[in-house]
Amino acid sequence: MESNKEPIWTQKHLDESAEKLYEMFSKAIDQDPQIGFSMILREFCILQCTVLQLQEAFKENHKVSSGAFKNSHIAVEKFQQLEGSYRTSTSSFSKRLETLEGYEK
Repeated sequence: MESNKEPIWTQKHLDESAEKLYEMFSKAIDQDPQIGFSMILREFCILQCTVLQLQEAFKENHKVSSGAFKNSHIAVEKFQQLEGSYRTSTSSFSKRLETLEGYEK
């Protein structure tokens, strides 16, 4: 899949596409209103299902993003705890060495 840096659905593209659809549906209604309205109804149903599909995808994406944030936050907390523990133990170890060195003199 090709990755574009610019959005495809710019306002200009949206307006042009809407105009083409309007012309297509308007022509179909002029030729046979029943078929034209049937085409519009089908398009509406497809759009409704697409909106529901996108809502589901956005909800799942939000769950995944939130989970990644929570995991990252936990990792930072664990690192901070480990770093604190390391500093404390290093300090204690250093003091013990200094004490031992003082006894040797």
